[in-house]
Amino acid sequence: MAEGINGSVEILESATDSKSTDASGLSANTKANTVFQRYQLNYSETLFPYVNLRAGSSFDKTTTDSKDAAGETRATDTNIFPSVALTLNNPLISSGAGYTKREEKVEAAGASPVTNILESKNAFLGFRPVGLPTLDMQFTRMHIFDKAQQTTDTLSDALSASTRYTPVKNLDLGYTVTVNNNNNRLNDVEFDTVSQSGRAAYSDRFFDNRVALTANYSGSRLTSETRSNGGGDVFSQIFPFSGLSDISDTPTLDTLTPNQALIDGNLTASSGINIGQGVSLGGDIRLRNVGLDFVNTVSVNTLYIYVDRQLPRSVSGAFTWDIYTSSDNQNWTVYQTSLPATFNPFANRFELLFPDTTTRYIKASTRPLSVSVLPPAGTDVSNIYITELQSFSRKAPAQVATKSQSTSEFYDTGLRALLLQDRSLVYSAYYSQANSSGRSSNSLLSNALSISRRLSTIFSAMARVERDDNRDAAGNNTAYSGSASLLAAPLPTLSNSLVLSTRRQETLGQTSSSESVFLNNTAELYPGANVNLSGGLNFVSPATGARTENTLVNAGASIVPNKSLSLSVNHSETESTQSQGANAPNRAVSTAANVAWSPVATIYLAYSISKTSATGVQRQTVQSYSGTWAPFSGGALTFSLGYSETQESANMSLDRALSTGMEWRVGPRIFFTAAYVVTKSNTPSQSAEAKIMSTDLRMSF
Repeated sequence: MAEGINGSVEILESATDSKSTDASGLSANTKANTVFQRYQLNYSETLFPYVNLRAGSSFDKTTTDSKDAAGETRATDTNIFPSVALTLNNPLISSGAGYTKREEKVEAAGASPVTNILESKNAFLGFRPVGLPTLDMQFTRMHIFDKAQQTTDTLSDALSASTRYTPVKNLDLGYTVTVNNNNNRLNDVEFDTVSQSGRAAYSDRFFDNRVALTANYSGSRLTSETRSNGGGDVFSQIFPFSGLSDISDTPTLDTLTPNQALIDGNLTASSGINIGQGVSLGGDIRLRNVGLDFVNTVSVNTLYIYVDRQLPRSVSGAFTWDIYTSSDNQNWTVYQTSLPATFNPFANRFELLFPDTTTRYIKASTRPLSVSVLPPAGTDVSNIYITELQSFSRKAPAQVATKSQSTSEFYDTGLRALLLQDRSLVYSAYYSQANSSGRSSNSLLSNALSISRRLSTIFSAMARVERDDNRDAAGNNTAYSGSASLLAAPLPTLSNSLVLSTRRQETLGQTSSSESVFLNNTAELYPGANVNLSGGLNFVSPATGARTENTLVNAGASIVPNKSLSLSVNHSETESTQSQGANAPNRAVSTAANVAWSPVATIYLAYSISKTSATGVQRQTVQSYSGTWAPFSGGALTFSLGYSETQESANMSLDRALSTGMEWRVGPRIFFTAAYVVTKSNTPSQSAEAKIMSTDLRMSF
């Protein structure tokens, strides 16, 4: 051991025995033994004040021996990751240069070995003088190729520079220029882009903070040039105005909420959307929806969905995606279903390719990784977070202009004024406009008046009226909306609220409207015991089509009688009825209950059950039992036991999983785990069973 040196060793072995039997009694048996080994060594030293050197390398190898009716096979996957970086950081200047390489060699029976290589070189310089504009510059060269140079050979260079300046209080200015060169050497296609963007933001308060004003402007210009003497496709990135996301099982009637983390350019930071297996194990298999708002309609045919980790083929191939488009972020149309995605292991992204579509909003939907997927040894897929969503227009070189240029700009301003001395009456106004070259502009003007009053020690009320005027390529539309609420708190432990709302929209001579009323009640019966009951009606009258009435009821309770026991139950029902047609109402029911008990500090037990059903949709019941025991103080040794069961009515399937495990912290730097998992799946046409035994030893220094 030496100062500045650290490393780790991990050795994992797993044995899988699976058997499947079809309705005719024909069975197939497969056995596999996997050995995974990983070695890491890192060195770090401060050479001079503010100057740091980091170097390291990682080596991992997975060997899988399989045996089935066709015979015995062996497959290996070897990865080498060397890296080195030299950085200088002080309060005024930050700079550095680095080099990383990843070499992956895949060997399988009956196929020639394939070696893919990613080489990345980067350098950066940052200058941050006090009171003056900052400057950040970065250069990256990335070379992706296979060793035989038969399938891939792409060289990409990117140079960016950005500055930020606050010349006066409350005014923030910024400018960024990025130059990219992408050279596909195999197809002889070269694509250059120069992207420039500027922004200005101002905010301030006046008249004893009674008036607040904000104003923002952002503009961009993209220049591109394509040179081609061969085949292949040219990918032109389309930059959206907003990222969107939601978790919902009603993808065609879903309003996505803003999620700027999806488009912030950070390919490693989580956006909060988890598609990992841990979510499914908890019984949550609702659709994960990620989308984009382009403000104006654009032509798009490619989406890149980045995640926070590398996924093996057996995991990435288990995901399928649905593509939806919309003009209003409220009513979505299915464009492509069950779309498989190619996973790029070097970029950690799903690549979704589909036919051209012209839309303002687009989204991709998938479910969390199924519990039936068995990841390879050494692969943690409990959490897989989506980090970024990018959109492209994919065209053949002959369809792309040799040179092109596009510009876009967006500006908005907002005003909020407190009109009365007691600040109960508020006027707010908002205006925004987006312009793009070759496209029509989109503008929004909103005016609203709101008031809030405390009527007594028990009652308080709020009301709001608003008018929105929107102009886009489809024409002009005007919307009037209003809401009123009455809140009551007769006791410190009891609260009630009644909310009324209405909206009327006029578009191209056609009128649509909606009205709703909701009542919410919560009560604390005694310390640790809480109940809630809410319900309401919603009426929707579209410009064309039948009027729809929706009914919603929610009820729940949570009880924590002492610090070792907690119970909760929730029930919800929704019903949708159309005023025309003889179709039966659409009804959805969901019930869930959870119990957690820790009789002593070293034992934890939990049980949960959920039942869901809907008209025209299969009924589902999910149950899970779990328990952990730590016989020694400090939790150095822990035993776990879990069982889950999922029943589906539509295909009459029953999936069960039983798991046992042990975690032992042998020493401060030595960790050992062992697990045994049995999964069973039964349908009328087939049954399958798999048994997996695994051990994992990790040591670090």
